[in-house]
Amino acid sequence: MLSQEEKRQILAEETALADAERSEQRRVAHQQAQAAYRAEVRAAQRAGPTRWGWLLAGLVVWAGASAVFLVFRQPAAPDDLSGGVASSALIERCKHELLNQLGQLAAQFPADAEAAQQITANTDGKRWDGWVESSSNFSGRAEFSCQYNPPTDTVEAQIIR
Repeated sequence: MLSQEEKRQILAEETALADAERSEQRRVAHQQAQAAYRAEVRAAQRAGPTRWGWLLAGLVVWAGASAVFLVFRQPAAPDDLSGGVASSALIERCKHELLNQLGQLAAQFPADAEAAQQITANTDGKRWDGWVESSSNFSGRAEFSCQYNPPTDTVEAQIIR
């Protein structure tokens, strides 16, 4: 059997041992935190120049995609000058006139390639029979007819609902 003094001695030794173990654990955790921070700092220092590398690589990819787009894009169709006005000029003037009639700044018209197929020319001028989509004046699409008059150099647009 152990005396009271021996029991206190053993308890004190175990408490001191537990304190020493906790202190050692804190020291090891502190060293690990220092090592992790040093690794982060070193990685950031090494990554500096490669950020420029990524930027340069992105620039090269963008330039390549732009070059491919420019090389393979469809060439613009030659502008038809029959009827006294270029088809592209008729399209722009008709769009402007229709937007004025609608009282809007923007509306949806057919793509230029589709619009060019909707244009007819004769000796009296040129006519574009197409469609316009406007959300505020009518719902959905409305057909229109736009006529160019060469003697007066004017366009006359009419919305057909």
